[in-house]
Amino acid sequence: MVKNRYFSSISFSILRLAFILVLLGLFLPIGCDSNGFQVSQGIMGKAKFGNSAVFLTNVDDIYAYFLLGSFALALIGLIVSFVNTNFFVPFAFLAVSFLLVFLILIEFKIFFSFSDFSFYMKILFTKKKIAFEIGAYSMLVGYLGGAGALVLKILKIIN
Repeated sequence: MVKNRYFSSISFSILRLAFILVLLGLFLPIGCDSNGFQVSQGIMGKAKFGNSAVFLTNVDDIYAYFLLGSFALALIGLIVSFVNTNFFVPFAFLAVSFLLVFLILIEFKIFFSFSDFSFYMKILFTKKKIAFEIGAYSMLVGYLGGAGALVLKILKIIN
């Protein structure tokens, strides 16, 4: 049986789909009617590009670079998944991209409540329910899909 090197396995296909979902999520509205680029520009205080996320200027600029870095790593990981035949190299890019987004969520004090399946932001001593938009959920599905592909690959359920 001849394998096509671009679509050599189901796990690579799932991983590529995960990268595409993460990249799309960064271009779709994440929250505050702003996409990932606008949120990062809002953190850096660039009102011209920050849209309605300019209120985030009190957050350290490093988190804007984390958000832009997560985009860059997802893009590089997608490209590497077509060039490299080793599954774990592109997955490492997806994992580091997730780590950067996770650090941003920690900085914003965002957590998930299983009691009502909602996201909350801790402000002082209260918690406020926040509404993520389609971009955030696209990224979440992408990261979960990539992790699922890794688990299936390790368990050798798929090739």
